[in-house]
Amino acid sequence: MEVTSSEQVRSKYDEEEIVGLISSIYELLLELGHMKEEAVDWAPPEGHTLDLSNIPDGVDVDPRVLSLMSRLPLPKSEPFVIQHRMNNFDYRDPIILAESRDFDRWLHPSGLDVSNAAPTMLMLLAGRYADDPCLILDVEDNTIRTVQNRWLRVMPWPATAHEQPDQRFYTFWPPVDAVQYLDQAFQRLLRADEIPMGQYAGFVVVELEPQFQELKRVLVEEYGWPYNFRRADWLRNRSSQYDRIRAESRFPIDDHHEPAW
Repeated sequence: MEVTSSEQVRSKYDEEEIVGLISSIYELLLELGHMKEEAVDWAPPEGHTLDLSNIPDGVDVDPRVLSLMSRLPLPKSEPFVIQHRMNNFDYRDPIILAESRDFDRWLHPSGLDVSNAAPTMLMLLAGRYADDPCLILDVEDNTIRTVQNRWLRVMPWPATAHEQPDQRFYTFWPPVDAVQYLDQAFQRLLRADEIPMGQYAGFVVVELEPQFQELKRVLVEEYGWPYNFRRADWLRNRSSQYDRIRAESRFPIDDHHEPAW
C-alpha cells in the first residue's frame, strides 16, 4: 500500500469508521463480481455471535476487538481472498477465532499460542502459505501492520530482535494509520490498480505485473468502471478478456492468478 510508517498522521479508533471502510471494500468486490452476494454474511444489528470456548481462561481479548469481530462482514462458508494473497476469517467458528489470535503460527492448530496476540490487536486477513502476509489491526492506536514471512520469522530491516528480545515478532513490522490503509485499499479497487479475479483465486496487481495494464484499460475504457460500469457484460466477458491478455503476454503469469470464474 502507499501509506508508509513515516507518515505520522494518526486517526483515533472509531469502530463505525473501520466497519464502514471494510464494508465499502466488500461492496466494491461484489460489484466487480469477485464473489456472489450469498458468499458474504453481513452482521445483523445485534452483531454476529462469537464463541470464545477455545480461548483459555486468563487470555485477555480487548472488548473492542470482540465488538469489531462481531460487526464485520464475514464469509458464509469458506474464507476467500479479500486482498492480494490474503483471506478473511469467520470469527464465529471457535477454532478459527482461536487461530486468528496466534499471529505467528495460526495455521498450526495443534501448536496454537493464543496468548501470542496483544489484547488490542486483531488479525483481519491472512494468507494460506508461509510466505503470504497477514494484516493486523491495533484498536488501541488505530494502526495496521502488514506482517510478512511469519513462519520464517524474517524481521524487517533493520532488525532489532537482539536489542528487544521480548518484543512480539509481529510488532517489528511498521504500523500505518488504519483509516489511511483501508481507504487506499478502497481507492486501488476504484482505480482498477487491483483487479479481483474470483473469490477463490487472487488479484491482478497491475504495478507488479505490467502485462495487465491492458486488462485495466479494458475494464475502465470498454466496460466503464467504476461510474458507468457495464457489470453484466464484464461478468460475461471477463474470462475471455483475461485469457486473451494472458495468451498475448510476453511475460510469464503465475498460476495463482488463474481465475475461478
